[in-house]
Amino acid sequence: MWETQLRKMLTDQAETIKQGTTVADEVMSRIQSGSKRRAQGRNKWIIAMISCSILIFTGGVYADQLYNYWKVPSNAEEVEKSEELNKELAEQRQTVDDAIANAFGLDLANYSSLDVNELFKSEKVHPLLPIVSDIMDQQQINDRKPSVYMNIQTEEDGFILEDKVNAYVIHVIKKNEAGEWQIVSVQEKQKNG
Repeated sequence: MWETQLRKMLTDQAETIKQGTTVADEVMSRIQSGSKRRAQGRNKWIIAMISCSILIFTGGVYADQLYNYWKVPSNAEEVEKSEELNKELAEQRQTVDDAIANAFGLDLANYSSLDVNELFKSEKVHPLLPIVSDIMDQQQINDRKPSVYMNIQTEEDGFILEDKVNAYVIHVIKKNEAGEWQIVSVQEKQKNG
């Protein structure tokens, strides 16, 4: 059934291409056929409408996303569900982090975990934010958000654990002489199965 619909859609597109005239061509010919004064007034109106539409659309999309991201539970039931979901996500994150640590033979007992979301939400820029942000920018669809682990005793070194679709990645981080964080080495291991 879907094959017939796909074939029909492709046939319709091919016919449209064969016609040679597009909506843009028709609009341009109508604009050019009118007087210059009328065309100029119409152009300004069209530009204004397009600009307003873009602003409304992007503002609506971003505002909606921010609302969902920063939404705070409003009643006891939502608070309970939110806490339950956060607990499940934390357990799942810990399971993945333990699997990565086992794959590389790491012991995370002397390391504390930093919440990556808090790096982005904090009022002042966290020193690790540029590194974590760069790693996240290079991620692909279905890669999990990285986990950051800092050495409890020295607070001078740590790991950023990444769970990619087909591999585990560890970014070893250290503070340099200037006190800035940098990635010292990156190791990757393919997942089994």
